[in-house]
Order: sequence, then C-alpha cells, then structure tokens
Amino acid sequence: MRPNFYQYQRERTRILLGWGLANVAGGAVGGWLNRAKFWRQFWGQALGWGAIDALIAVFGLRGASKKLSHPPSQQALAKDIRFFHRLLFINAFLDVGYMAAGLIIRQRGKFDPQVRAGIGTGFVVQGFFLFIYDSLLAREVKRRWL
Repeated sequence: MRPNFYQYQRERTRILLGWGLANVAGGAVGGWLNRAKFWRQFWGQALGWGAIDALIAVFGLRGASKKLSHPPSQQALAKDIRFFHRLLFINAFLDVGYMAAGLIIRQRGKFDPQVRAGIGTGFVVQGFFLFIYDSLLAREVKRRWL
C-alpha cells in the first residue's frame, strides 16, 4: 500500500523546516559572534533565507495537515500532486538562478568586496541546498506519485 501523499508531503516538508530553523539559529549566532564583514553578510543571508524557508515549510505543513484531516477527491489529489511536482520543478530552475545571482554579486556588486563576497556566497550556499532539495523531491514525486 502506498503511503498517503499528504503524509509524504508533510514528512518531506519537515526537512525544509529543519533547514530553515537551523539557518535562522546559525545566522543569528554566527552573525553575533563574527565581526568580519564577510561572515556577518554570510550569516545574515543564512538568517534571512532560513526565515523564509521556515515560513514556507510552516504553510506547507499546515496545508498538508488540512488535506489529511479532510481528504480531497481522487481528482483533486491528482491535481495537487501535479501542482506540487510542477512547483518543485520550477523552484529547481529558480535555485540555479539564485546560485548564478550569488556568483554575479560576488564579482560585480558596487560595495565593499568582503560584503559582496559574503552576500554572494550566502546566495550560492542557500541556492545549492534548495536546488538539491527541490530536484531530488521532484524526482521522487515523479517516481512515486505520477
């Protein structure tokens, strides 16, 4: 028997929540402990991206939990699965853009080179994690549910 899609979605979304919360905590502590421009910017990126990731995960968890308590029709379930897969696929392409933006910021920003490097590296690290997460999840959804 296949596990329920919304249970699966909740399980996988908890990974994003964990990543987000770890980045918020790491960003707060790392930014507080480091005075170097590079590290303050890097940890600031972790904090900001982590807060957004955690917020997205909370909404995803709420939505999946709501669907678990009030299961939709098979037709609506199929639509939700297709939408989720498409969203992950689009996000994976956006993640490549985040990494590219980080590399551009590192090279061409009009501010202090250490600030640029910290911000750009933060973009690359966050984009890389999200690319791996979104890509693997999209592949898994396709394999298991489509």
